[in-house]
Amino acid sequence: DLHSFPTRRSSDLHIVVPFNGSVVDAWRECDVAGMARNFAREDMNILAPRIDWRGDGPGLVESEFPVFPWFVAVLYRVFGQHDILGRLVAWAISLGGLAVAFALARRLLPQRAALIAAGFVALSPLAIRLGTAMQPDGLMWLGYVGSAYAFIRWLDEGSWRWYLAALVATAVAILAKASAAHIGFLLLALLLDRRGLPALRDVRVWAFAAAALLPGILYMEIGRASCRERV
Repeated sequence: DLHSFPTRRSSDLHIVVPFNGSVVDAWRECDVAGMARNFAREDMNILAPRIDWRGDGPGLVESEFPVFPWFVAVLYRVFGQHDILGRLVAWAISLGGLAVAFALARRLLPQRAALIAAGFVALSPLAIRLGTAMQPDGLMWLGYVGSAYAFIRWLDEGSWRWYLAALVATAVAILAKASAAHIGFLLLALLLDRRGLPALRDVRVWAFAAAALLPGILYMEIGRASCRERV
């Protein structure tokens, strides 16, 4: 193929396009698509994701909470295995993230500035690259901006509804990708900016941190234990 060819280096698969020098990391999409396919074909147990590069083993793998490939697998079972379904799910999630990002910008900026900010987000290369990618990054992004928006609303209004919304969104972001846990630094900065150091004595703040982290920690421990038992 004159346009592209695959190369394998350690555990990474790269698609290299010689004419423009770009490199697209395709290995992660292949893994997530494989998880979705294996959920649909074998076992819909969301706590037991399986990859294709399994050799003679069961293929169980420690990963982020696989709600994205699991939901795609549900669609596979209903409509048949069509790769476009996963990309449509990713696209819908990305649109949701963009809508929440616009709501966050409108909360913090004048309307014209909010529109410009939303435009920069929508047209950013990363957003375009991941907008339809078979990866959980879009779900992490939705949870991330949803957490920031709901947390600011809670700080401004003191409503339990926004407190719980921020808590759920933060937990979803961390479950989707554990690296999203650094959102805690943003939320801490917002808390100290709005309420100062005395806010750290609020038991709700510590309950929020514990409850947001707990699902991700529990899933990682369950996944580790499952792989040790079955592999």
